[in-house]
Amino acid sequence: MNFLDLAKKYEDRVIGIRHELHRHPELSSEEKWTTDRICQELDSIGLEYKRFEPSGVICDIKGNKPGNKTVALRADIDALPQTEQTGLEFSSEIPGKMHACGHDTHAAMLLGAAMIINDVRDEFGGTIRLLFQPGEEGKGNFIPGEEPMGGAQFMCKMGALEGVDAIFGQHIGPREGMTGYYVYNYGASAASANKFTIKIHGKATHGAFPQTGADASVAAAAVVMALQTLVSRDSDPFKPLVVTIGQINSGSVFNIISGEATIIGTVRTFDREFNNNMPEMMQRIASNVAAGYKCTAEVIYEVNTEVLINDDTMVDIAKGAAEKVVGANKVFRGSPTMGGEDFAEYTKYCPSGFVNLVCSGKYPNHSNFFTVDEAGFKYGSAFLTQVAFDYLEKYND
Repeated sequence: MNFLDLAKKYEDRVIGIRHELHRHPELSSEEKWTTDRICQELDSIGLEYKRFEPSGVICDIKGNKPGNKTVALRADIDALPQTEQTGLEFSSEIPGKMHACGHDTHAAMLLGAAMIINDVRDEFGGTIRLLFQPGEEGKGNFIPGEEPMGGAQFMCKMGALEGVDAIFGQHIGPREGMTGYYVYNYGASAASANKFTIKIHGKATHGAFPQTGADASVAAAAVVMALQTLVSRDSDPFKPLVVTIGQINSGSVFNIISGEATIIGTVRTFDREFNNNMPEMMQRIASNVAAGYKCTAEVIYEVNTEVLINDDTMVDIAKGAAEKVVGANKVFRGSPTMGGEDFAEYTKYCPSGFVNLVCSGKYPNHSNFFTVDEAGFKYGSAFLTQVAFDYLEKYND
């Protein structure tokens, strides 16, 4: 079955949906309008679904042939707190918010896949589950009374993976002059992306009499340097690790020794076990180094995204599906990225395959000037359909 031809049938509709979503960007856990719009489209297709408050949708499409497997397809739907500068006719209408990472395209392409899948129910058995996930870019207060969480974690808590045998996802990315290419990778493919805050407690005093205090600024500077030994001495040299300090705040007056300092940064790794041990190792270094300067240190470690680990067999299925849609000459093996992707949460629970769709664009994701060639959307809708069909054909009893 040629799903690309079917995707072309809905191409204009998918692009139109993308324009609407792009005009109305919403931040993580605030995607109510976006969720409403997705539900309207599912209603028009005639599909049943379960929506969550404030945002998020699960939609199951059951095939009319026999089959006992369920495969999930995921799209994220949130935007970023940026001011758009693309000049597009369908630019963001909400100041300070923009779909700068392509999540509007992900949602539109998955809706395109829903249209195709609904048309060909007689051709497959089992269930194809569509996940329209909020909060990929940041944590939100999804469940009253619970701590903020990422959107994938929220969807899992709401049963998104119950009964699911495998899950696939894709992320759009620009590269000038290239549209309709797919990039895949085996194993650990996106790093954990976690945030740490280290509070250094010292004793403020007059700048002329340092011996009477405990200088939090000096202690913080030493801690910053010592943290890099996590990379050079604690980590396996063959396993990539990044420890980045993004902020240092200490003191307020030129002639007073600071009694408090704050260090904020991020840790990226492909090793789940090492990632889990990071808070303890960081506390060990910070506390002991600070003590050498008569200070104490408190580490606050926030897990944002896990390591995204692709299943080799699922990647093979995704690679094969991409080749059917765009041709083998446009499908390439890529390299892991130190960027985070909360699709990683799903990879903890079931076999998963996550790939990248390349569409022409001059500026990278998260740029205020981010754009992509809309001619690539038909490939995205066709791929999502193809990979679900190929999985069900291979594994249905």
